[in-house]
Amino acid sequence: MKINQRISTFVLLAATLSQFLLPQTAFADFSDVSESYQNFEAITYLQEKDIINGYSDGTFKPDKLVNRAEFLKIIIEGSGIKTNANAETPFSDTDDTAWYAPYVEKAYSENWVQGYTDGTFKPSQTITKAEALKILGEVQNWEMSAVTKAPFLDTKTTDWFTPYIAFAKENELLETTGKLVFPNQEMSRAKISETVYRTIIKNISTQPIETQPTTQSNLDFSPVKFSQIPSTYYANISLDEDTPNTFYQNEIYIIKGTVTSSSNKEATVSLENETFTESLSNNHFEIPIIFRKTGNLSLGILPGNSGNTKTQTISVLPSLPSSTNKEIPPLKLAPEIKFSNGKTSVNFQNTYSTIKRLTLTQGSKSTSYLSRQNENTISIFYKDFQNFSESSVSYQIESAKTSSSLPLIISSDFSKSETKTFTPTYHAFSTIDKNATTSPPETMKSPSKISFTIGTSISVETTGYVTTPDGFVEKVELSKNSNTYTYSYTPKTSGTYIVEINNSEGIAVINHPVYIGNSIPLLPDFFDINKRKYFTGTVSLNAMRNEMLNEINKSRKKHGLNEVVLADELNALAQIHTDDMSKNNYFAHVDLSGNSPEDRRKSLKISTPVEENMAKETSVQFAHEGLMRSGSHRSNILEKEWTRVGIGITKTINDGGYLLIDQEFSTNPISIENLSTMRQEIFTKINEKRTNKSLNPLASDTTLDNASKYLNDKIINENATLTNQVFSGALDSFNIGGQSEAIGHSYNLWSTILDSILNEEESLFTADWLKIGIDIQTDLAGILNTFIIINK
Repeated sequence: MKINQRISTFVLLAATLSQFLLPQTAFADFSDVSESYQNFEAITYLQEKDIINGYSDGTFKPDKLVNRAEFLKIIIEGSGIKTNANAETPFSDTDDTAWYAPYVEKAYSENWVQGYTDGTFKPSQTITKAEALKILGEVQNWEMSAVTKAPFLDTKTTDWFTPYIAFAKENELLETTGKLVFPNQEMSRAKISETVYRTIIKNISTQPIETQPTTQSNLDFSPVKFSQIPSTYYANISLDEDTPNTFYQNEIYIIKGTVTSSSNKEATVSLENETFTESLSNNHFEIPIIFRKTGNLSLGILPGNSGNTKTQTISVLPSLPSSTNKEIPPLKLAPEIKFSNGKTSVNFQNTYSTIKRLTLTQGSKSTSYLSRQNENTISIFYKDFQNFSESSVSYQIESAKTSSSLPLIISSDFSKSETKTFTPTYHAFSTIDKNATTSPPETMKSPSKISFTIGTSISVETTGYVTTPDGFVEKVELSKNSNTYTYSYTPKTSGTYIVEINNSEGIAVINHPVYIGNSIPLLPDFFDINKRKYFTGTVSLNAMRNEMLNEINKSRKKHGLNEVVLADELNALAQIHTDDMSKNNYFAHVDLSGNSPEDRRKSLKISTPVEENMAKETSVQFAHEGLMRSGSHRSNILEKEWTRVGIGITKTINDGGYLLIDQEFSTNPISIENLSTMRQEIFTKINEKRTNKSLNPLASDTTLDNASKYLNDKIINENATLTNQVFSGALDSFNIGGQSEAIGHSYNLWSTILDSILNEEESLFTADWLKIGIDIQTDLAGILNTFIIINK
């Protein structure tokens, strides 16, 4: 059985001070510590708890100074931390046979002390306040924040000790109450007692839980006997080297090899019910896998991403083997987290024949990875950070020497790197077609133009999209020359931007995240956590419609939008299309008879225009998440004017395991009152913009209104084209003199018409216009037609 042990700060420190403060008779009080003595309460408290004892002459000697080696013994033994009796110290002025050697070696390997730049430790030198607080903070694992303001006049924010002094001040561990702290003050027995006493009272320690090494007797399974899987064991696979059959929980192991068959683009490792797939490069693969579960598992490798494979039983043990401690720890690594080539990893300068342990921590949550291979990087698996949030994460890497990696034999203690921090953000997958002649960037330090090109060898829609950090979508018009389309967009803020270009069938050829700012992808999105499974059940239409409706409305509510409701006529429209696609084995907005969504809704005599989303997926949730990841579909789901939706769901016939899902969004039928409200809104917004430009407001003119209606009627009912002759004839018929200009817009969404008029019709916002006439109507197809005449 695995045993976890945690001891309170009080108990941790008790044993140490007793050992250090002896020779050694206990007294009820000390002759040299009166009740008025500054540290009387601390010394008395520690004595009463049997933590300290005075000298045989009845004194405490409160002013006796403590050296650096003595202080290490206090902290390490008092914390119940094991040391190596045969340790070799890394400093030129320490004696490996001295009583302090195990404490110095342990403190160095844990990165609690670094020594001086000349390679010495100075064990007999009196410890200073700054040094004592630093060691105490490292051992007790204080959770310190970045210091932006010096806590005392004699500290600088750039001093190495300032974070520890700031923490001690904030938690009232210091006796100092003035503006100076005197960081180089030498520490006496009384001063150390005071600091220890305060950490006990305030329960400062957050020392991590210690674990005992696993032995075969406390396992709940029987591990396989160690051996190696031959490099030629798996069919059509040639591994770069033999693979061990024994691993450790949370170990990451990179399996490398070559696919000997020529028809595959990928290779896959299967671990029990989990798979890891990577693309081939010249038939070679490198697949990092992680062993999250302990026990005996089946390991298989195959070309491609599906099929059958031979398997080999391997064991995953819950803990590393104990160290032989025959070597001194390796040099500390300098980790650096980065995002590159679509993956987050922690890189470092590798030391050969070592095992590395990477730990990422956020508050009380932590995730650790092990790596024994001679690699200079450890990959991050986003799935492991489901419980983390977008606040600061710290990371540290430990390393220990190994005398063998197959089987694993650890031959030293672990040495710890410095702890670093970063701000995480959510990861998003990337799709980039091979025809992209220049790829969009992955990261940018600050907002600047995002520009990339794609070849004209494929037919693409000339309108691209960008999903901005607030979750809404903007359109991006592509420019074209003889050989390429160019996408160009300038973001305004930091955050994650999803850029998108679709082909003529509406399928993304580029759907790619650009991370702007200092955040690094760590948190998983839906697709990192969930794996597709073919749909094998039957379609429960009402239940699945309501499931999809709930997903749509959750997304709309999250973005401050009204909910939509199911409409029977729109349900029928959507269901007819999914049934037809399944029956006739196609997937497209335009059916095999050439009918568009608008054609189909007109044939059902639906009076309001529709916008259609479609998905072919294995579940309702995967369909929704996929649509929300696409800018063109997401903008439809998040259109503020929609009030109704129809949903069709049909299981595929010819390629079973998929659902065909259709969403038909629309508005409520437009009433006379709605048209009147729209007219007032456009009139008000035009004059607001003119006023903001210091222009006179336009006066509403009934004659111009009538002329606008006359021309709108001709366009709608007679399908007339507005020529200069038609326009002039209308002005003469209504006796409209002066100079006039006509503006017309038609679309199925009022918000789009309103935005176009206000942002594209520059003539409305010149100085000399005086009057305006407006007419808004819907045609038989439900399209909104807006006609404006301005006059002076």
